[in-house]
Amino acid sequence: MGGVSTDKIMELILSWQMMDAVELSRGSEEALLALIDLAREEDRTIKMRALAALEEVLNGTDRKTKSLILKSGFDAIVEALHEGDERLNMRALRVLKRLVGETPLREKQLVDLVDALASLVSRGEGLAWLEAVELAAKISVPSPPDGVLSRMASLLNSPNLHGKALALRLLLNMGQPSSENWGLILRGTAELIRSGNPLLVEVALDALADILKLPSTIPMEGVLREILPVLKELTKTADNLVLRARAGEILGLLEGALYSYYRSRPEEARNVVKKFLNAGLIDEAMILALVVGDSSLLLGVDGEMQPPDVLGGTFDKLPGSPRGP
Repeated sequence: MGGVSTDKIMELILSWQMMDAVELSRGSEEALLALIDLAREEDRTIKMRALAALEEVLNGTDRKTKSLILKSGFDAIVEALHEGDERLNMRALRVLKRLVGETPLREKQLVDLVDALASLVSRGEGLAWLEAVELAAKISVPSPPDGVLSRMASLLNSPNLHGKALALRLLLNMGQPSSENWGLILRGTAELIRSGNPLLVEVALDALADILKLPSTIPMEGVLREILPVLKELTKTADNLVLRARAGEILGLLEGALYSYYRSRPEEARNVVKKFLNAGLIDEAMILALVVGDSSLLLGVDGEMQPPDVLGGTFDKLPGSPRGP
């Protein structure tokens, strides 16, 4: 194949012959590099169409092509996230969703991407933030650099709920959270659920489902304290029936995780029951008392033991319940 110039590729994408440019780029490294160069153009129309072509190139392509784009074009694609044009932001995010995941990012690439995503969600509440959260779910880093972790912690501490949603998804994909970050994750998840925004609640429920599938390193006391009350409330008050049903499913996962964790830790469970009782968290204490199998821990609460409506109405079915099996 003869040389393919940047001008030739630009002519194709500007004359709505994008698929010709895509086919050339799939078959020629020179053409692909020319397409990547166009993604750096200041002209937003050229940049937009170049990114659209790159998205098509990445559709079902091989690892070699992905590696070349990651090496030569990652910076240009990420830079588009800083543009004040949501359409351009969305296009860049869709390219990145096809690019990252299977191919690991270098440390600088990860830092640059996280900074760009954090900047993006801080600018507004359009649909781009949801694409950013979906991208975050594809990023998997066993040992993230401290700079990335601190940026995520900062987002979780901020009042920006869309930033919290992004940070939540990222932190859950970046190795085992520290005890400090676990606290931020659980409090952030609860805040998203309380927001009443269906999209934010959905992100929180999906993240919570992933949290409850993790090994026994989850701080179950924190899950019960931060998550159980808001999750119970959601199953009763959510206007969206789909979200209400989803919340019920998560309660089922919570029940399973609770039994799996405390079944082999009765002494820890007893200590937590006492702590909850002292804090007035009666529902949570009742659940743990049933797990331990020692209902006497609950004596003295209002003079009698009255099982509260917990775990989405499944209290009567729990082993050890006075009315259960």
